[in-house]
Amino acid sequence: MGLRSEFLLDIKNLTKKPNWFEIVPENWIHLARIYKKDFEYIMRNYQIICHGISLSLGSKDGININFLKEIKKFLDKYQIKYYSEHISFSSMQNKQSYELLPLPLTKKVVEKVVENIDI
Repeated sequence: MGLRSEFLLDIKNLTKKPNWFEIVPENWIHLARIYKKDFEYIMRNYQIICHGISLSLGSKDGININFLKEIKKFLDKYQIKYYSEHISFSSMQNKQSYELLPLPLTKKVVEKVVENIDI
């Protein structure tokens, strides 16, 4: 189940509880104070799987190292073992679109994705 702020405050009161939650770390790195207590409860009591949408592995500009460090800090803070990311691009010239844009299926693009992953 994907964790959403719309129902975060109600999770403690559920009669049927999921075994785990998937979270998009970009949505929770800069946590609003209103959600902090309940978010921390979820992090302590459920297995968490992270699935990112903004790393932009296919970007011609390369990986945003500062953003990558934020993701790592978040994963380490909550001891999250599993993180996946889309092989797409979502940024260009240091501007984030927050859209999963498709990559051309060319050897050059594959080489750039490999280079970005191998940083």
